[in-house]
Amino acid sequence: MNNAKMFGAGVAMALVALMVFTAFTSVNAVAQTETKRVFVRATDYAGALDTSLTGWSSSGNAQWVVTTTNYYYGGSCAKSGTITHNQQSKLSVTVTGPGTLKFYWNVSSELNYDFLKFYIDGVEKARISGTTKVWEQKTYSITSGTHTLTWNYTKDGSVSKGSDCGWVDKVEYTGSGGGTTVSIAEAVDNTQLTWTTGGNVNWFGQTSVYYNGGDAAQSGAITHNQVSYVQTTVTGPGTLSFYWKVSSESNYDYLIFYIDGTEQTKISGEVSWTQKTYTIASGTHTLQWKYSKDGSVSSGSDAGWLDKVEFTAGGGGGTGTQRYAVIVGISDYKAISDLSYCDEDANSWYDYLVGKGYTGSNIMVLGDKTNSYHKYDGVASEKNVKTALNYYISQADEDDILVFATSGHGDKDSSTSQFLCMWDCDSGENGEDGYFYDTELANIIKNARCKVFIFTDHCRSGGIIPEISALSNAANIYMTTTCGPNGYGYDEPNYSHGAWTYWFLVSGLVNKGYTNMEDCFTWADSQYNPGGDDEPRQFDGNTGVKFTL
Repeated sequence: MNNAKMFGAGVAMALVALMVFTAFTSVNAVAQTETKRVFVRATDYAGALDTSLTGWSSSGNAQWVVTTTNYYYGGSCAKSGTITHNQQSKLSVTVTGPGTLKFYWNVSSELNYDFLKFYIDGVEKARISGTTKVWEQKTYSITSGTHTLTWNYTKDGSVSKGSDCGWVDKVEYTGSGGGTTVSIAEAVDNTQLTWTTGGNVNWFGQTSVYYNGGDAAQSGAITHNQVSYVQTTVTGPGTLSFYWKVSSESNYDYLIFYIDGTEQTKISGEVSWTQKTYTIASGTHTLQWKYSKDGSVSSGSDAGWLDKVEFTAGGGGGTGTQRYAVIVGISDYKAISDLSYCDEDANSWYDYLVGKGYTGSNIMVLGDKTNSYHKYDGVASEKNVKTALNYYISQADEDDILVFATSGHGDKDSSTSQFLCMWDCDSGENGEDGYFYDTELANIIKNARCKVFIFTDHCRSGGIIPEISALSNAANIYMTTTCGPNGYGYDEPNYSHGAWTYWFLVSGLVNKGYTNMEDCFTWADSQYNPGGDDEPRQFDGNTGVKFTL
């Protein structure tokens, strides 16, 4: 069916929110040869190098120049001056540490004789030569104090090969600036907690990238197969919240959050500032944020950041708002045709909700028998999904939240009644037929005293909205579906997720950082915008109050 989720199996999330989702794949942006339409003066090194650093100078037998014929980024770069044998051409700038330096460089020269070299305070750190003309990124940790950075193209006494020069581009320096040292506690806006840092390179406070207060903590400049972490200890019960950000090789280099050594969630790629919230149980707990690199490739700024860490003691460990979720993602069905990315939808919902404080026995993930899930509580048969929803609804009171997120096939019968296809659709198990009808879902949700969020990434699932909106407790419900009553949801190979899951969850809630469902829907729908009955739908039972998870 053109990968449409026509036979859409549903996923239930217990968080007083019903979420049904389809599979998506994130797209990795490639930073190269993006042309700037501006005039570049011959000695405008800062403009050519795409950097905020000022005070550049050139010396030696010939000055470096700006060129637009060979560059890594932005339409221009700096190129060493034209020299002959036993001569050199230098480019220098001064920075104040501590901080992290990153730059791209390239050379075309006589292999092993004519070199482009990099120095910190006159000490050589690296050199390249040859005619491969491949751009390479370098990263260095800069210690406290004032330091001179120099790139020097040098020639020996004979022979010229290639273009006989070196190039430098996209110089990034993240530091405290002005020599002012920012402590980790100040950088994350929490001086009440005691902070330690370690790994191969320490985290540090800096003022160039931040969410709040003019500073944030940044991971140390590590290389392949290394880690950099920062951590603190808290005594629960309580509530933890923080903002974090990462710029890294997607799906390989991660910023990871742990509680007592157990991974809670992780991010990679280009992720803007996002808030995470966790309920901390009674007792003493170690909180750790770790930036970790795999064995090859560096992308983006190759770092993670942490800001605005807040811990409020009390109110946790069983009191206050409880968050429940039932997540369903079915790619491999028992009897009907399979889909590709519903398991990825489930994993993304699970990671996001864990970051919002849905943990432990309060979150249930139901799937198929083939794929790998970040948490797996059993097969998503109709019986199991109904049981999970009924159980959490029986536990939740007026202050709590229930999420039901589901991704899979969906359809309607001749009477226009819509249904979500569970794993046992068209075969049945435990007295059920695997068709989770709109009326059956409504009969369960009507008993909820808590707030309920429903997300469905199934074909035809927009036809479930009339039954949900007619409930007596509809004012406590927010629901969004991938399409209208006659529309389709899609497996989207470009994103390795369901299309609507990608735009609403991955792009909207996670990457853009939306905190309420209404604003996220408006933005995600404008980006996805398939048109017709494939257009996503929403039901908001209380338009006077924004729905949050």
